[in-house]
Amino acid sequence: MTGIPTSTPAQVSARLFRQPDVSASHIALVYVGDVRIVPKTGGAAQRLSSPRGEESLPRFSPDGAHLAFSANYDGNQDVYVVAVSGGLPERLP
Repeated sequence: MTGIPTSTPAQVSARLFRQPDVSASHIALVYVGDVRIVPKTGGAAQRLSSPRGEESLPRFSPDGAHLAFSANYDGNQDVYVVAVSGGLPERLP
């Protein structure tokens, strides 16, 4: 049989995207406990950071260069900031 795929690629359910925030150029959201970012022009959402723990409530800085979010990395819920280009999140005092 030709034309029938032997496997189906996994589909991502948009219903799992949570808590979006929008800047002039990007959209941030939470997907399966991780903050992800995608250009407004489209493309694949990239995980912004990779520490263990649940992340939530991403919010862009007024200039759109940084993203603040809440995370539970050490048993506490704290606020972190990371550059939109990625890197290690910095816990706010």
